[in-house]
This record gives sequence, C-alpha cells and structure tokens, in this order.
Amino acid sequence: MSEYEIGRDIQDLRSRLARLEANSGIKPDCGCAGERGASMAHEASTAVAGVTPLEWKLEKGGRFPPFLLGLLGIPLHSERPFDAPPQSKTWGLATEPWIQTVNWSGGGSDEFFRLVNQSFSVLKWTTPSTGAVNSVSTYSGTLVASGRAKTASGSAANFTMNVKTSGGTPLLLYTVPIYVSCNQNNLFIASSRMDPGQFDLVAGASFSTSYSGIQRC
Repeated sequence: MSEYEIGRDIQDLRSRLARLEANSGIKPDCGCAGERGASMAHEASTAVAGVTPLEWKLEKGGRFPPFLLGLLGIPLHSERPFDAPPQSKTWGLATEPWIQTVNWSGGGSDEFFRLVNQSFSVLKWTTPSTGAVNSVSTYSGTLVASGRAKTASGSAANFTMNVKTSGGTPLLLYTVPIYVSCNQNNLFIASSRMDPGQFDLVAGASFSTSYSGIQRC
C-alpha cells in the first residue's frame, strides 16, 4: 500500500470519528472527565439535637476574651464592664458527623464532604460604649472534603440555617454559599445577627444544604 493510500485511509478514519463524536454530543479532542463527573441536584437536612441546651452567662463585672470583642463589634480597649451580662444557649447537632453525598449523573455515588464537631449557638450582649443590645445566631463546624468531589467552577453549595421557636415558628432564615475544594479541611461558620428581643424565644434550629454542578477531583 502506498503512502498516499495510507494517508487517505487515515483521513477517512478521522472523518468517521468526527461524525460519531458529533452524533454522540462529545466534543472532539475532549477527555470529558468533567462532563462524565457531573452531578445531579442534591439536598440534605439536619437539626439541633433534641436536648436541653447548654446555657452560659458572664459573671457580673466580667469581660469577654479580647479576641471576641472584634467579632462582636465591641471596641478592643473598652474599659466599661457589661451592664447586662452576656448570655448564650448552645446545642449540638442531631447528625454528627453530617455527611454530604454526591450521586453522579453517569452512575455511582461518593462522599462529597462532611461537617464535624458541630454546634449551634445564640448569643446576646449589650455593647458597653453605646448601650445597644445585640444578638447573633451562629452555626459552626469543621468542613472536611472527601477528596473525591469538588465544587465546579461557577457553582456553589448552599447552606441554610433556620432558627425556630419551641413551636417551630421560624425566627431567622439565613443562607450562605459553600465552596469545597478537593483537600479542604477548615472551620465553616454561618452567622447572622438577629432581633435581640427574640433571644429568649429561640428553642433550636434546623439546617439544610443544596448543591449541584459538582465535579470529580
């Protein structure tokens, strides 16, 4: 067979391959690992454990540790003690660890990430310099990626915190995005200010995640 005939056969084979790729929806010269690893939409939920919360109140005339002052918007060098002692209520979560799973559109499933050492707290305090009463609701946990899945570019998982009364009435609904890398292992916090008059009404909270557009690591 001449070099011309061999070259013509190769060109014919390339043409046939291009037509097959076009009909199958696969891009030419594409490894397509991202497309094969695309995930379906997911949702997961949990709530605080159904136990009495741990309650805390700062002793009269006491002070917060300095590292907390900036987080709470209190001047670092404030010399005034708290007129109304700060107080908090803290719960653990019913699901510990809270494992998030991804189901691949091509079949199979993997752990996406997990949240461990979780807690939910509500804190109330009065700023000494202004007398303003404040309250904040905070979820915290350590986010540990599985190393088998990650957030795709341009996508994000969403975390929603729903603070409730004892009767289940919502007091606060707060949503933040979560971006997960293959080797992530760090503290995740979702925190929002709330009406301080509702502090005594808080009896728990539920949490949910929703995500899609996840890719394999």
